[in-house]
Amino acid sequence: MTDHNTTTPVGRALGRVLRQLRSTNDMTQEQVVRALDEAGMQATKSSVGSWENGTRSVSVDRLWQLAAIYYTTPSEIVAAAERSMATPGTSWTISLEAATQLPDLALSPVRKWAQTRVKNALTADDRTVRVDQPALEVMAGLCGLTYDQLTARLLDRSVLRWTGAACNAVQHQDGQPPTGDQTNQD
Repeated sequence: MTDHNTTTPVGRALGRVLRQLRSTNDMTQEQVVRALDEAGMQATKSSVGSWENGTRSVSVDRLWQLAAIYYTTPSEIVAAAERSMATPGTSWTISLEAATQLPDLALSPVRKWAQTRVKNALTADDRTVRVDQPALEVMAGLCGLTYDQLTARLLDRSVLRWTGAACNAVQHQDGQPPTGDQTNQD
């Protein structure tokens, strides 16, 4: 899996989290490169810096390895990035059970996240998760997709259900969910 150039808010949020985790673990970028190399994943100081600056998105495989290096989980990294971007927007519900069955290789980050959530679910009520647009944008970035591409694929597979708009998001009279470029308009 390759990394992609990005300058999106999602990439910057994820980068801030990665930089904070490295700092919290008292590691230099060189130490991260060595740890990745030891795990069989080539990286350079420049690539680590690009991930942390949000100018290059990190691949799913590298995100999983970085999570191990930083003693956390990929889902915690994504959740931290999501929390840092929390803004009013579109609200969605994800069926975790359906997400665990996603066969599409490009959607493996969503499948792995859902499998972790299902494994840690305490009750049957924990089998669905309400997410907002920034969370889906983070997931889309991890999948190498746009927000619109990800939501379309998840809707097609009955994994995602639009539950409305929160706060200032666009309300559509036709009942259709807004696309990525239609939310949060004044």
